Amino acid sequence: MTNIDFLPAEYRRRTDDRKNRAWRMTVLIVFGLMIASTAFYQHTLSRQANHELAEVAALYDLAIARSEHLNKSYAALREQRGAADLYALLDHCWSRTQILQAVLETLPEEATLSQLQISRVARPTRAAAQRSFSATTSEEEKALAHLLPEERDQKLLREKLNATRMVVVLTGTTQDQRAIHDYIARLEKNDLFSKVEITSIEQARSDNTEAMLFGARLVVRPAYGLVGGPTGRDRIAR
Repeated sequence: MTNIDFLPAEYRRRTDDRKNRAWRMTVLIVFGLMIASTAFYQHTLSRQANHELAEVAALYDLAIARSEHLNKSYAALREQRGAADLYALLDHCWSRTQILQAVLETLPEEATLSQLQISRVARPTRAAAQRSFSATTSEEEKALAHLLPEERDQKLLREKLNATRMVVVLTGTTQDQRAIHDYIARLEKNDLFSKVEITSIEQARSDNTEAMLFGARLVVRPAYGLVGGPTGRDRIAR
């Protein structure tokens, strides 16, 4: 059987054109909706990103302010700690009155002191490595330049004190030699002194044959915070 088409060709062409326009319009609408959706989504992301950026910027500014405040606090703490360490070092050095009290409170009645000398002398074990208090190398000068005044003073003072030791030299007369030995024995038990020794004891050149001349040398123990000094657990009467 043969199909006969009674519709004109122009009608079919117009019908195909309408269908093609409808498809094109549908595709354009779909693409338009996709573009609009994408643009809306990107706009939403942009607003969210700007909002989060504003929050991050606020937190960043807060962190910068806190960091500056913390740096200032650290600087102030370092300065106060340096001053506190310096004052503590100065406060814990043995005073001359403390040394005099330890020497005189046990002095027997049979003895009379004619001379008492307190001085600092260089440590004999460090004779090869000694240097003057003011002499520093260029490297040390650079290191000292980065320290605060309190830290620099403490470092120099500590080096000076560690390089020397305090020595007490006693000379006097006595009527009883045994009393002097007992006196030295009592001083040896005092934690303030690391070494006590009699340097001389001889008959006095006078008409009084019972009088004797004696000499003694006392090495004072290093103070708190110094090499060889007492720790926090040690207690020395002050």
